[in-house]
Amino acid sequence: MNTHKIQQYKHRSFLQENRQDPITGDSFSIGDEIVFCAECKSAFLKESWEYMEERHCNQKYTLKDFPNASSLLQLQKFGNTNNDDRTLAFLLDVLVAFICGVLVWMFAPVFTSNRVVLTSSPFIASFIYLVFRDCILPYASGSIGKNYLGLYFINTKTQKKAHFALLMMRNLIYWILMSSICILAFVVNSNSVLSLFITVVLIILNLLQGIAIATTQFSVFDRLLGIKLVHKKHI
Repeated sequence: MNTHKIQQYKHRSFLQENRQDPITGDSFSIGDEIVFCAECKSAFLKESWEYMEERHCNQKYTLKDFPNASSLLQLQKFGNTNNDDRTLAFLLDVLVAFICGVLVWMFAPVFTSNRVVLTSSPFIASFIYLVFRDCILPYASGSIGKNYLGLYFINTKTQKKAHFALLMMRNLIYWILMSSICILAFVVNSNSVLSLFITVVLIILNLLQGIAIATTQFSVFDRLLGIKLVHKKHI
């Protein structure tokens, strides 16, 4: 647990907001020991955080650094996503991937007559979009489906749109990890026991990733890279 002791001059802007502990309703004052939820940046007295069994927003992380006033103000513009948002965004991206595949299938004969290329290229195009969908549009900070629903990634420190390079890194880490496991399974295919073990590991990793997103709305890869998927509030 990361705690912060409110100081008169150092945290003057925070004190001027006259914020209250959500549990006790008491106003924060000089000398109070508080914590900030890492997910929503809500402030709690240390005792209140312990009362909640050190959990909020379905997670237990707290901010290591005392957030500045500007980052707290920026936070008011964002809303947390939910599973329905993510699911619908994914389905829209699947539709976009399908359209990409159809377009490649229609125009591929113009460039080649190779049967293997003609057969595989639509699937490859769809796969590439799904894998790298969050960095296809450098200006958008998210996939086509996410942007259509008003979802995008932000940098958790700056509270601004995540940089294109971070999203590229996010996709590459996942793609390299999954591909490495698949290639390894193919290489050791002669050993059925080892191949089965690697397949099970791959399934477990994907399940853990799905559970993490479903319960905390925070991907493991997103947390490592310091980014978060949010919804733009209409205020």
